[in-house]
Formats: sequence, C-alpha cells, structure tokens
Amino acid sequence: MSTAKPQLTAAEVRERIALAGAISDLKALSEEDQDTIIFSAEEMSVLARKSTKQLQRARAAREKAIKAGRTVPDNSLASLAPLPPEDKEKEALYPASSLTAYWARRVKAAKAESEALGVSTSTLRGFQSWLVEGTPAETWPFSIQPDGRPMDMTEAIRARMLTGKAARLNIHEFATRLAYAASQSFTDVEANAIAAVSRIPDDET
Repeated sequence: MSTAKPQLTAAEVRERIALAGAISDLKALSEEDQDTIIFSAEEMSVLARKSTKQLQRARAAREKAIKAGRTVPDNSLASLAPLPPEDKEKEALYPASSLTAYWARRVKAAKAESEALGVSTSTLRGFQSWLVEGTPAETWPFSIQPDGRPMDMTEAIRARMLTGKAARLNIHEFATRLAYAASQSFTDVEANAIAAVSRIPDDET
C-alpha cells in the first residue's frame, strides 16, 4: 500500500469515483453530442468543489497563460476550458467535453488516493452509498430541478436533466428540500383541484 499522504478524504474519493460513472457515459457520446451538454458556472462549481469566484479566477489565469503562450497545467482548475463567451457580461458556460477531460485527470488522482486511504473502489455505490454511509457533515452534488427537488447530479447528467441550478447538500439539507418540494407539489395539486371545482357552473352541480 502506498505511504503517500492522502490529499482527499474518503468521502471525496467516493464522490469522484461515482461521478466517473456519469462522466464515462458522456465520454461514450460523440464529440458533437458532448458539446451540446452544457454546464452552468454554478453546476461546474458544485462538481469541481470550487466557488464560482475560484472558477472566475481560474478562467482569468487560463486566458492570461494562453495569451502569454504558456502551457496551462493539466491538473489545475484553469485546465477547465469554458465556451468562448459571446458576451463578457454573461455567465460562463462549460461544455461536457471540457468536464470529461478534467474529471479523467481528477479521477485518476482519486483512485491513487483511494489506495492511500484504504478505500475499496469496488464497493462504492455513489449517491446510494452516501445516503447510507454519509456523515452529517458530508455533502453531495445535486441538480436543483424546476420544482425545487434536489436530483443526484450523476443521474441528472445521465438523464440530461441539468437545469443550470445546483447545490452541495448534506443529508439533512437534502431531506428538508425534498420534503418541502414534495409538500409544495401536493399543495399546488390541491389548489388546482379546488380551483377547478369552483369554476363548475351552479347548474352543473
């Protein structure tokens, strides 16, 4: 077993290897298809475990290095290539092809870390494993759906249900948001049913 000091926690190793499954699905797509799956800066922030400000600084560093003719380090955050901005004022966007390349490098590092941590990669199940084994402080990346429900990010990538909204949640936050969204949905159904009944003319009742 390697004696190198680990740089990742067991939770981070679990997450990266789980995400590798979703990314491998994207890698099987054609280059054209990969470029049609776009991540917002918020989604990329959640996936990369970096703030949007850190991503902004990385983009600036990347642009500066390229202009100076310097090579962008493969494992740096600056290696995440955004789409060429149509408007400097608009939010940065990232194609799936950029993410697949970045995660291929990061997952390789995560697997090396798993040996140092003694984490068995064969038993990691991703989101389900997090639900069962996650500590109160451990977070997982979620895509926030239009109705407010948090959806496992790996599944959202596979199903192409990304919304541009994303968040890292711990188990309590996940359960709270899910319960609230479900309750709100039920309330909306009830309200619509009552409104429908109230519109029925008196002579039809």
